[in-house]
Amino acid sequence: MNEEYDVLDNSSGYDDPSGCCEQQEEDVLVTSVTLFFKALVNGRTITGRLNMPLEASNLPYNGENISSYKDRLQSRYIDAIRQKYGTKEVVLLSEHEYIEYQKKKKRKKEKELQRCNSF
Repeated sequence: MNEEYDVLDNSSGYDDPSGCCEQQEEDVLVTSVTLFFKALVNGRTITGRLNMPLEASNLPYNGENISSYKDRLQSRYIDAIRQKYGTKEVVLLSEHEYIEYQKKKKRKKEKELQRCNSF
């Protein structure tokens, strides 16, 4: 059984689907990170989206390589997902993979509904 859960830290009061960035003059200031994930919880596969403000991560940027900082952030958020669902099996998905997974799941549900309605 597959389920989807939105795991959002909505401290701002809304989910910003535009990429979670604020425009300030010519510079772009990233204020939060959105990770898409798939996890195995009690034998069920769930997918979800975790949107967390950078300030909530308590993970200061100390002038390191940006990819190293991104890796540290992802590790922090993967740990948060593992704790929330009590599982070690968490896989990050790209946004494209997440969308494709959702489309596939929707088609499967539609087929099941058609099959049930044909009886």
